[in-house]
Parts: sequence; C-alpha cells; structure tokens
Amino acid sequence: MLTIITSLYNSSKHIKRYKKFLVRSLTYFKRINFKYEVIIIANDPDEEENLVLDDIKKLDFNINIIKVTREGLYSSWNRGIKLSKGNVIAFWNVDDIRFARAMITGYNFINDNISEIVYFAFIIISKHRYYNYFPIPKIYIDYPKSFNKELFVTGAFCGPFYMFNKNIVNKIGYFDERFKIVGDMEFTIRAAKNEVRFAPIYRLAGIYIKFGNTISGARTIIGKNLQELENQIVYRKYLVVRKYLPLNISQKELLLKCYPDFFNLFKEEI
Repeated sequence: MLTIITSLYNSSKHIKRYKKFLVRSLTYFKRINFKYEVIIIANDPDEEENLVLDDIKKLDFNINIIKVTREGLYSSWNRGIKLSKGNVIAFWNVDDIRFARAMITGYNFINDNISEIVYFAFIIISKHRYYNYFPIPKIYIDYPKSFNKELFVTGAFCGPFYMFNKNIVNKIGYFDERFKIVGDMEFTIRAAKNEVRFAPIYRLAGIYIKFGNTISGARTIIGKNLQELENQIVYRKYLVVRKYLPLNISQKELLLKCYPDFFNLFKEEI
C-alpha cells in the first residue's frame, strides 16, 4: 500500500488547490482499485484550513487527518511515517501538485524491489521576469540525473517528489528533526552513503511551484540565511569540502541560537 503524507502549516492560500488535485488522484486510485492511504498532519490549523479539512473528512476516501500543536516539518513527516500502514512513502507538499500515475509507477518500482528510493522528472514554475510590474513565470522540466553515489552524497538531487520504501528507516533512521528546511537533502545523502538503492524515473511526477506566494517561492532574507546555514551544516557533517562557504554574521547568530548541536562543525571558523 502507498502512504501519502502531507504536513500543513499556514497553508490557507494553497489548501483548496491541494484538495482539488488530491481528490483527482484519489478518484483515479479508487477507480483502478489501487491501495493507498493519506495522512494529513495539520499544524495549528486556522479557521480557513479547518473548513477545508472538514470538507476533506466528508469525502469517501482513505484519509486520516491529525491536528497537532505546531512542530517542525520533519517532525510531522516522521510522525506520518510512524503512523503509516503502507510499505511505500510519498510526500505531497501542500503548495505542489502530484500526478497519480507517476505515484503508481514509483510504487511499482519499489514494491517490485527494483529500487528503494525513486525520484522523478517534474515541472518547475518559477519567477522569470516582470512586464509592466506583472510577473512572467518561467516553466521548464527538471529531468532526473542517473544515480551516482559520488555525486548523490554531495547534495540534493532527488527533487520534491521522491518516494521510498518505508523499511529504509530501519537502516538509516528517520528524518533529522533538528533541521527546518534541508532535512530531506540530509536524508537522501545519508541514504546514498548507506548503500540504499536509488533509481530515476523519467515520468513527470508533478508541478513544483516556486513562485509568488507559495511556500517555496516566498522565502525571506532570514529564511535564505537559514537555508544556507543548514546547507553548510550538512556539507560539513558529510565533508563535502568543495561546497564549504564561510558563514555571514546572521548565519553565525542563527547557528548559536538554533543549532547548538552542530557548533563543533564550525568551531575552527568562529
């Protein structure tokens, strides 16, 4: 069975579209008798989110909605994995769109033991330029790289639509909940280092919207500093020396305030 996990927080701008495309996928699953479950972890949902979640509850699909006090993204993902009944895990970010047929293809790759992690081609919509103050989006396809361990232990190469065999957490552990942004990169680097089997799938998995008010597109200066700091933590943890960059003053302050566990990685630099 496939388990789809979604973590929601401050998602009122995206949740109606998420519901629309979720229903489209689950309707297809139901029509072909494909076994699935959806686990939605709702972090401190607001009034608008609760209204949509109430509508989702009424649908005739296998959906489990869990409301929690706000926690980190990777805490929610780990919570979903621990609650899951499926043998294959997929994440559906609330501001992205996933395609049902690609999820089935990924499930079959993993269920047939062809691979333990699969990653896909996907469509990216990002801000390109402005015309008379109106943003003009850029739309393109990101194709997956062939798996190469030497490359995959140095960064993020699986995109936002990867899927994996749940049993790999017994080999490499769960997501590191100390991270706020790049925990999925750290997870896939850890998997590559531990000989987990990867496979690219050239089918389009979905649409990654890095534009406007999406969670991925509306990154603040603080958020960018945080992401780059987390990148540097991961690069130092796994000795990706060619990607080392010095921390700026804001990143040093964030390190001391938010990431004391990783201070030793930088002690020669601070």
